[in-house]
Amino acid sequence: MSLLSDLDYAVENAATSGSNVYVTKWAAMALKMRVLLARGQQDDYAQCVAIGNDVISNSGYVLEPNTRDIFYAKGLSSKEVILGVIPQANQGAYYYNTSGIYVRRNSFYVATTVLKDMLANDPRQQWYLGNANGDKAGTFYFIKYVQSTLTTTQLSEVAYAIRLSEVYLMTAEAGIRSGGSLATAKGLIHAVQAGAGITATANTDNYLAVEQANTADDLLLQNYYEYVKSFVGEDDQYYFALLRFPLATVTTLRPTIKKI
Repeated sequence: MSLLSDLDYAVENAATSGSNVYVTKWAAMALKMRVLLARGQQDDYAQCVAIGNDVISNSGYVLEPNTRDIFYAKGLSSKEVILGVIPQANQGAYYYNTSGIYVRRNSFYVATTVLKDMLANDPRQQWYLGNANGDKAGTFYFIKYVQSTLTTTQLSEVAYAIRLSEVYLMTAEAGIRSGGSLATAKGLIHAVQAGAGITATANTDNYLAVEQANTADDLLLQNYYEYVKSFVGEDDQYYFALLRFPLATVTTLRPTIKKI
């Protein structure tokens, strides 16, 4: 059986509701969207749009009005989280836990000035980047999970495999790649931006960058930037979004990459 066959089986047979630490029908549909985008045949994009619209309209998951609340308050109780990983008992206090790599033990897992610059005029900069990391010049503590106190907790140890925001961005990307409405795609991107406090009237720079992207290529680039800003430090889906560009674009965005 192929991977898509397995996912189709899960879509048909998995529960439509239940704990978000288990794969439901909706999680399987989101996973299928990832596979279709990765394969990238023309019919795949149309399928991806249809699946995305179904998940957005019918799953019962909703975008968190303030994305920060997922990481700092709600965790897996957020109605945006389609699939996540719950930490083990007392994992938050364990010295060698996951979120501790951002605040202690070494200076490898840090936010750089590249991320800081990308988040210019973006409210997420305030809760993604902490103080400068004295162990490594030009870097900052990454506090998306651990908050400015740099204290790990059970909440900071929660891992997020699929959030509804990703479904919105995948639907937008597939729509653009299939020759669909750029206005519709912009609306999906703006819906994700709104959770970060970026709207037509507040923190407008990034909103306007999307509005002013009037070609498919330009809008795909803005959609990619939103993948990075939304999912940095999560599940690396922004990296796969990068690799869906032509090599010339990939190497422009990431000069250290020479071939795919």
